[in-house]
Amino acid sequence: MFHPENDFGVRDVDGPAREGAQMLDALEATQEDIDKIVGTAKGRSGHVEASVNPEGSVLNVSLAPRALRMSSHDLGEEVVAALDLAYADADRQVDALLSEALPGFDLEQAAADLQRIIGDWR
Repeated sequence: MFHPENDFGVRDVDGPAREGAQMLDALEATQEDIDKIVGTAKGRSGHVEASVNPEGSVLNVSLAPRALRMSSHDLGEEVVAALDLAYADADRQVDALLSEALPGFDLEQAAADLQRIIGDWR
């Protein structure tokens, strides 16, 4: 039997549901901006520049003429370093947009909480 003084009311359920809907709206509005992000960086020598998108696709790798004088091993390391830095740049840009869209929301903490809940549930 329903006892208002003992049971959750509609108001108790509406608050979190409303917050969730607001978060989804904010994320949808931010997705367009996220889709436009391009992370760019140069390798340590400055002879290799890479551009990536947040989904992990490589958009461009540019080699300065001096890069062609590097050994193949050093050039390979330089390309990987430039890509790593470009991915980090894209991640920073995404984090900044999400922080602006969802002030106070900590994605890493939410992921840790979800992992804990899933672990407890199993």
